[in-house]
Amino acid sequence: MTYYDTFGSTRHAAGELALLVGGRLGLDFEARESDFRGTYWRVVLPDGHIEVQPQAIPGDDGRDDLYDAGLPALLTLVLVMTEASDAGLREALGGIAGLSHLSHESE
Repeated sequence: MTYYDTFGSTRHAAGELALLVGGRLGLDFEARESDFRGTYWRVVLPDGHIEVQPQAIPGDDGRDDLYDAGLPALLTLVLVMTEASDAGLREALGGIAGLSHLSHESE
């Protein structure tokens, strides 16, 4: 089974949040560039990955679009995908000031 957790922040920019999450978990995020997602940060875990994604992404018309239009107030998202549900990881991320757990889903 695959588990997806989404966290969001109205306080931290993506690069700053990647440093905070990395520091909390002892991980080094790698900045990546995408024509569709802009600059985002990613780290591979033994059973999944974590991505720090800014809400503002490059739009086709030269203006920014939202990565998740359903969450317009957020500045940055943390997207977690793991093969096993990890309450400890959710708890560690939930301990970062200004970062809120938004959803936990599985498929």
